[in-house]
Amino acid sequence: MELSENEVVALNFANKLARISSERHFAKLRDSTPLGGCLFHYTSVSGLHGIVADNCLHASAAYFLNDSSELEYGRRILDKVLDEWEVDNPEARDNVTAELVRDLRSKINHEDGHEALVQSVHLACFCQRDNVLSQWRAYGQAGGYSMGFPVEHGSIRNLTPEAPSYTALLTRVEYEEEAQIRKCKEILELVLPIVDDPTLKRILRTTNAFTYHGPMSTYEFILKAMQEMLLDEILAFKDKAFKEEDEWRLIVRPRLFLLQGTDDRGKTPTKIYFRPSRGLLVPYLKLVAPKGKLPFVSIRSGPSVDRARAEASVRLLLREYGFKDVAFSGSEIPVLM
Repeated sequence: MELSENEVVALNFANKLARISSERHFAKLRDSTPLGGCLFHYTSVSGLHGIVADNCLHASAAYFLNDSSELEYGRRILDKVLDEWEVDNPEARDNVTAELVRDLRSKINHEDGHEALVQSVHLACFCQRDNVLSQWRAYGQAGGYSMGFPVEHGSIRNLTPEAPSYTALLTRVEYEEEAQIRKCKEILELVLPIVDDPTLKRILRTTNAFTYHGPMSTYEFILKAMQEMLLDEILAFKDKAFKEEDEWRLIVRPRLFLLQGTDDRGKTPTKIYFRPSRGLLVPYLKLVAPKGKLPFVSIRSGPSVDRARAEASVRLLLREYGFKDVAFSGSEIPVLM
Protein backbone atom coordinates (compact mmCIF):
# COMPACT_ATOMS: atom_id res chain seq x y z
CA MET A 1 0.00 0.00 0.00
CA GLU A 2 1.41 3.38 -1.02
CA LEU A 3 1.79 5.89 1.80
CA SER A 4 0.48 9.42 1.59
CA GLU A 5 2.85 12.36 1.87
CA ASN A 6 1.78 12.95 5.48
CA GLU A 7 2.25 9.28 6.35
CA VAL A 8 5.77 9.38 4.92
CA VAL A 9 6.55 12.36 7.18
CA ALA A 10 5.15 10.49 10.20
CA LEU A 11 7.09 7.34 9.30
CA ASN A 12 10.37 9.23 8.90
CA PHE A 13 9.89 10.88 12.27
CA ALA A 14 9.00 7.57 13.93
CA ASN A 15 12.20 6.08 12.53
CA LYS A 16 14.18 9.04 13.81
CA LEU A 17 12.76 8.61 17.31
CA ALA A 18 13.44 4.89 17.18
CA ARG A 19 17.05 5.63 16.23
CA ILE A 20 17.45 8.05 19.15
CA SER A 21 16.00 5.48 21.55
CA SER A 22 18.20 2.72 20.11
CA GLU A 23 21.36 4.82 20.40
CA ARG A 24 20.60 5.61 24.05
CA HIS A 25 19.87 1.95 24.69
CA PHE A 26 23.19 0.77 23.27
CA ALA A 27 25.01 3.52 25.15
CA LYS A 28 23.49 2.11 28.35
CA LEU A 29 24.66 -1.38 27.37
CA ARG A 30 28.21 -0.09 26.92
CA ASP A 31 28.05 1.40 30.43
CA SER A 32 26.45 -1.70 31.98
CA THR A 33 29.56 -3.71 32.72
CA PRO A 34 30.15 -3.96 36.47
CA LEU A 35 33.62 -4.37 37.93
CA GLY A 36 34.41 -8.06 38.13
CA GLY A 37 31.73 -8.90 35.56
CA CYS A 38 29.08 -9.90 38.15
CA LEU A 39 26.15 -8.34 39.95
CA PHE A 40 24.85 -9.62 43.27
CA HIS A 41 21.29 -10.16 44.39
CA TYR A 42 20.81 -10.08 48.18
CA THR A 43 18.04 -12.17 49.64
CA SER A 44 16.84 -13.86 52.82
CA VAL A 45 17.17 -17.58 53.49
CA SER A 46 13.56 -18.12 52.41
CA GLY A 47 14.22 -16.02 49.32
CA LEU A 48 17.24 -18.13 48.43
CA HIS A 49 15.19 -21.29 48.77
CA GLY A 50 12.43 -19.89 46.56
CA ILE A 51 14.83 -18.72 43.85
CA VAL A 52 16.52 -22.12 43.64
CA ALA A 53 13.38 -24.23 43.99
CA ASP A 54 11.30 -22.20 41.51
CA ASN A 55 14.24 -21.43 39.19
CA CYS A 56 13.21 -17.78 38.92
CA LEU A 57 13.81 -14.31 40.33
CA HIS A 58 11.08 -11.82 41.24
CA ALA A 59 10.76 -8.41 39.62
CA SER A 60 8.59 -6.52 42.12
CA ALA A 61 6.11 -3.82 41.14
CA ALA A 62 8.06 -0.58 41.52
CA TYR A 63 5.43 1.11 43.67
CA PHE A 64 5.76 -1.66 46.26
CA LEU A 65 9.50 -1.42 46.85
CA ASN A 66 10.55 -1.48 50.51
CA ASP A 67 11.00 2.29 50.30
CA SER A 68 8.51 3.71 47.78
CA SER A 69 10.00 7.18 48.33
CA GLU A 70 12.73 6.07 45.90
CA LEU A 71 10.22 6.44 43.07
CA GLU A 72 9.06 9.83 44.29
CA TYR A 73 12.68 10.99 44.27
CA GLY A 74 13.05 10.33 40.53
CA ARG A 75 9.73 11.98 39.75
CA ARG A 76 10.77 15.08 41.73
CA ILE A 77 13.99 15.35 39.72
CA LEU A 78 12.04 15.19 36.46
CA ASP A 79 9.52 17.73 37.74
CA LYS A 80 12.41 20.08 38.49
CA VAL A 81 13.78 19.66 34.96
CA LEU A 82 10.37 20.29 33.37
CA ASP A 83 9.89 23.38 35.55
CA GLU A 84 13.26 24.74 34.42
CA TRP A 85 12.41 24.09 30.78
CA GLU A 86 9.17 26.08 31.05
CA VAL A 87 10.95 28.98 32.78
CA ASP A 88 13.70 28.99 30.15
CA ASN A 89 11.26 28.81 27.22
CA PRO A 90 8.44 31.30 27.92
CA GLU A 91 8.03 31.99 24.19
CA ALA A 92 7.00 28.35 23.65
CA ARG A 93 4.06 28.51 26.05
CA ASP A 94 1.48 28.04 23.29
CA ASN A 95 3.57 25.73 21.10
CA VAL A 96 3.29 21.98 20.72
CA THR A 97 6.60 21.55 22.55
CA ALA A 98 5.16 23.16 25.67
CA GLU A 99 2.08 20.97 25.33
CA LEU A 100 4.32 17.90 25.21
CA VAL A 101 6.14 19.03 28.34
CA ARG A 102 2.83 19.53 30.18
CA ASP A 103 1.55 16.14 29.06
CA LEU A 104 4.81 14.47 30.10
CA ARG A 105 4.38 15.96 33.55
CA SER A 106 0.88 14.52 33.72
CA LYS A 107 1.90 11.10 32.39
CA ILE A 108 4.81 10.57 34.78
CA ASN A 109 4.48 12.94 37.71
CA HIS A 110 0.76 13.14 38.35
CA GLU A 111 -1.98 10.58 38.90
CA ASP A 112 -1.68 9.02 35.44
CA GLY A 113 1.98 8.35 36.03
CA HIS A 114 1.36 6.99 39.50
CA GLU A 115 -1.12 4.50 38.07
CA ALA A 116 1.31 3.49 35.31
CA LEU A 117 4.04 2.78 37.87
CA VAL A 118 1.70 0.60 39.92
CA GLN A 119 0.53 -1.43 36.94
CA SER A 120 3.40 -1.80 34.52
CA VAL A 121 6.86 -1.13 35.98
CA HIS A 122 8.71 -3.88 37.85
CA LEU A 123 12.22 -3.91 39.26
CA ALA A 124 14.79 -6.49 40.31
CA CYS A 125 17.63 -5.04 42.39
CA PHE A 126 21.31 -5.97 42.41
CA CYS A 127 24.50 -4.68 43.98
CA GLN A 128 27.97 -4.30 42.49
CA ARG A 129 29.57 -5.98 45.53
CA ASP A 130 28.63 -9.20 47.30
CA ASN A 131 29.73 -8.34 50.83
CA VAL A 132 28.21 -4.96 51.73
CA LEU A 133 27.50 -4.17 55.38
CA SER A 134 24.30 -2.18 54.69
CA GLN A 135 22.88 -5.10 52.71
CA TRP A 136 23.70 -7.59 55.45
CA ARG A 137 21.97 -5.32 57.92
CA ALA A 138 18.86 -5.53 55.76
CA TYR A 139 18.98 -9.32 55.28
CA GLY A 140 21.53 -10.72 57.68
CA GLN A 141 19.71 -10.69 61.00
CA ALA A 142 17.66 -13.73 60.01
CA GLY A 143 20.31 -15.18 57.70
CA GLY A 144 21.07 -13.40 54.44
CA TYR A 145 22.72 -14.54 51.22
CA SER A 146 24.10 -12.84 48.11
CA MET A 147 23.92 -14.54 44.72
CA GLY A 148 26.33 -13.63 41.90
CA PHE A 149 24.95 -13.24 38.35
CA PRO A 150 27.39 -12.77 35.43
CA VAL A 151 26.82 -9.76 33.17
CA GLU A 152 27.70 -10.01 29.48
CA HIS A 153 27.29 -7.23 26.93
CA GLY A 154 25.15 -5.15 29.27
CA SER A 155 22.71 -7.85 30.34
CA ILE A 156 22.41 -10.83 32.67
CA ARG A 157 22.65 -13.80 30.36
CA ASN A 158 19.84 -16.37 30.26
CA LEU A 159 17.46 -14.23 32.32
CA THR A 160 14.30 -12.78 30.81
CA PRO A 161 10.75 -11.80 31.88
CA GLU A 162 8.28 -14.66 31.78
CA ALA A 163 5.68 -12.25 30.34
CA PRO A 164 6.39 -11.95 26.58
CA SER A 165 5.28 -8.32 26.35
CA TYR A 166 7.74 -7.18 29.03
CA THR A 167 11.36 -6.29 28.27
CA ALA A 168 14.21 -5.96 30.77
CA LEU A 169 16.86 -3.22 30.73
CA LEU A 170 19.83 -3.39 33.09
CA THR A 171 20.97 0.00 34.35
CA ARG A 172 23.26 1.36 37.04
CA VAL A 173 21.64 3.56 39.68
CA GLU A 174 22.67 7.22 39.48
CA TYR A 175 23.14 8.97 42.84
CA GLU A 176 24.45 12.42 41.79
CA GLU A 177 21.70 15.00 41.29
CA GLU A 178 23.70 16.96 38.70
CA ALA A 179 24.02 13.84 36.53
CA GLN A 180 20.35 12.98 37.04
CA ILE A 181 19.26 16.42 35.82
CA ARG A 182 21.63 16.21 32.86
CA LYS A 183 20.20 12.84 31.74
CA CYS A 184 16.64 14.18 31.76
CA LYS A 185 17.64 17.36 29.91
CA GLU A 186 19.44 15.34 27.25
CA ILE A 187 16.19 13.65 26.26
CA LEU A 188 14.29 16.93 26.05
CA GLU A 189 17.09 18.46 23.98
CA LEU A 190 17.13 15.48 21.60
CA VAL A 191 13.40 15.31 20.89
CA LEU A 192 11.75 18.70 21.40
CA PRO A 193 13.70 20.58 18.67
CA ILE A 194 12.64 17.93 16.15
CA VAL A 195 8.98 18.45 17.09
CA ASP A 196 9.33 22.13 16.16
CA ASP A 197 9.58 21.16 12.49
CA PRO A 198 6.62 22.94 10.76
CA THR A 199 5.92 19.95 8.50
CA LEU A 200 5.63 17.65 11.50
CA LYS A 201 3.46 20.08 13.46
CA ARG A 202 0.93 20.06 10.64
CA ILE A 203 0.27 16.32 10.91
CA LEU A 204 0.67 15.64 14.64
CA ARG A 205 -3.04 15.19 15.29
CA THR A 206 -4.26 14.09 11.89
CA THR A 207 -1.82 11.38 10.79
CA ASN A 208 -1.00 8.07 12.44
CA ALA A 209 2.45 6.69 13.05
CA PHE A 210 2.47 2.97 12.26
CA THR A 211 4.32 1.17 15.04
CA TYR A 212 5.02 -2.40 16.11
CA HIS A 213 2.09 -2.01 18.52
CA GLY A 214 -0.25 -0.72 15.83
CA PRO A 215 -1.19 2.77 14.58
CA MET A 216 -1.39 5.75 16.94
CA SER A 217 -1.49 9.48 16.37
CA THR A 218 1.93 10.98 15.72
CA TYR A 219 1.53 13.18 18.79
CA GLU A 220 0.70 10.18 21.01
CA PHE A 221 3.67 8.31 19.55
CA ILE A 222 6.06 11.18 20.44
CA LEU A 223 4.60 11.41 23.94
CA LYS A 224 4.96 7.66 24.54
CA ALA A 225 8.50 7.62 23.17
CA MET A 226 9.63 10.46 25.44
CA GLN A 227 7.85 8.91 28.41
CA GLU A 228 9.64 5.62 27.72
CA MET A 229 13.09 7.19 27.56
CA LEU A 230 12.52 9.34 30.66
CA LEU A 231 11.14 6.43 32.73
CA ASP A 232 14.24 4.35 32.07
CA GLU A 233 16.28 7.22 33.50
CA ILE A 234 14.27 8.27 36.56
CA LEU A 235 13.65 4.67 37.70
CA ALA A 236 17.41 4.48 38.28
CA PHE A 237 17.69 7.70 40.33
CA LYS A 238 18.32 7.58 44.09
CA ASP A 239 19.42 10.08 46.72
CA LYS A 240 23.19 10.24 47.22
CA ALA A 241 22.71 9.11 50.83
CA PHE A 242 22.35 5.57 49.43
CA LYS A 243 25.51 5.68 47.31
CA GLU A 244 27.26 3.02 49.41
CA GLU A 245 24.82 0.44 48.03
CA ASP A 246 26.28 0.58 44.48
CA GLU A 247 22.89 -0.56 43.24
CA TRP A 248 21.94 -1.72 39.76
CA ARG A 249 18.38 -2.30 38.59
CA LEU A 250 16.76 -4.52 36.04
CA ILE A 251 13.84 -2.37 34.83
CA VAL A 252 11.09 -4.64 33.52
CA ARG A 253 8.11 -3.16 31.63
CA PRO A 254 6.37 -3.02 28.24
CA ARG A 255 8.23 -0.83 25.76
CA LEU A 256 7.54 0.89 22.47
CA PHE A 257 10.98 0.23 21.00
CA LEU A 258 13.15 -2.16 23.03
CA LEU A 259 11.25 -5.36 22.37
CA GLN A 260 12.46 -8.87 23.12
CA GLY A 261 12.17 -11.68 20.62
CA THR A 262 9.22 -13.39 22.33
CA ASP A 263 6.98 -10.29 22.39
CA ASP A 264 3.66 -11.27 20.75
CA ARG A 265 1.96 -7.84 21.02
CA GLY A 266 -0.02 -8.74 24.13
CA LYS A 267 -1.63 -11.91 22.77
CA THR A 268 -0.29 -13.92 25.72
CA PRO A 269 -1.91 -12.68 28.97
CA THR A 270 0.59 -11.37 31.51
CA LYS A 271 0.65 -13.48 34.66
CA ILE A 272 0.98 -11.35 37.80
CA TYR A 273 1.99 -13.09 41.03
CA PHE A 274 1.69 -11.88 44.63
CA ARG A 275 3.66 -12.41 47.81
CA PRO A 276 2.96 -11.16 51.35
CA SER A 277 5.35 -8.56 52.78
CA ARG A 278 4.92 -6.27 55.79
CA GLY A 279 1.15 -6.56 55.77
CA LEU A 280 0.85 -5.96 52.00
CA LEU A 281 0.45 -8.13 48.94
CA VAL A 282 3.36 -7.26 46.64
CA PRO A 283 2.72 -7.86 42.90
CA TYR A 284 5.64 -9.29 40.94
CA LEU A 285 6.61 -10.81 37.61
CA LYS A 286 8.86 -13.82 37.23
CA LEU A 287 12.30 -13.57 35.63
CA VAL A 288 13.07 -16.96 34.17
CA ALA A 289 15.85 -18.82 32.37
CA PRO A 290 14.81 -19.64 28.77
CA LYS A 291 17.36 -22.44 28.74
CA GLY A 292 18.01 -24.61 31.78
CA LYS A 293 18.85 -23.05 35.13
CA LEU A 294 19.21 -19.50 36.39
CA PRO A 295 22.74 -18.28 35.65
CA PHE A 296 24.04 -17.48 39.15
CA VAL A 297 27.62 -18.65 39.72
CA SER A 298 28.21 -17.88 43.40
CA ILE A 299 26.48 -17.73 46.79
CA ARG A 300 27.84 -15.97 49.89
CA SER A 301 26.30 -16.38 53.32
CA GLY A 302 25.93 -13.36 55.59
CA PRO A 303 27.95 -12.69 58.75
CA SER A 304 25.24 -13.91 61.14
CA VAL A 305 25.06 -17.33 59.48
CA ASP A 306 26.99 -20.42 60.61
CA ARG A 307 29.18 -20.74 57.53
CA ALA A 308 29.93 -24.47 57.70
CA ARG A 309 26.32 -25.50 58.16
CA ALA A 310 25.12 -22.90 55.65
CA GLU A 311 27.44 -24.30 53.00
CA ALA A 312 26.37 -27.88 53.72
CA SER A 313 22.66 -27.04 53.41
CA VAL A 314 23.11 -24.84 50.33
CA ARG A 315 25.14 -27.56 48.60
CA LEU A 316 22.34 -30.04 49.27
CA LEU A 317 19.74 -27.57 48.00
CA LEU A 318 21.67 -26.91 44.79
CA ARG A 319 22.21 -30.60 44.17
CA GLU A 320 18.52 -31.36 44.76
CA TYR A 321 17.45 -28.85 42.11
CA GLY A 322 20.21 -29.56 39.59
CA PHE A 323 22.43 -26.49 39.93
CA LYS A 324 26.12 -27.10 39.23
CA ASP A 325 29.41 -25.19 39.47
CA VAL A 326 28.24 -22.65 42.04
CA ALA A 327 30.98 -21.29 44.31
CA PHE A 328 30.19 -20.81 48.01
CA SER A 329 31.79 -18.43 50.51
CA GLY A 330 30.95 -16.77 53.81
CA SER A 331 31.18 -13.13 54.86
CA GLU A 332 34.26 -12.14 56.85
CA ILE A 333 32.48 -9.13 58.37
CA PRO A 334 32.11 -9.51 62.17
CA VAL A 335 28.75 -10.89 63.32
CA LEU A 336 26.02 -8.22 63.23
CA MET A 337 24.52 -7.18 66.53
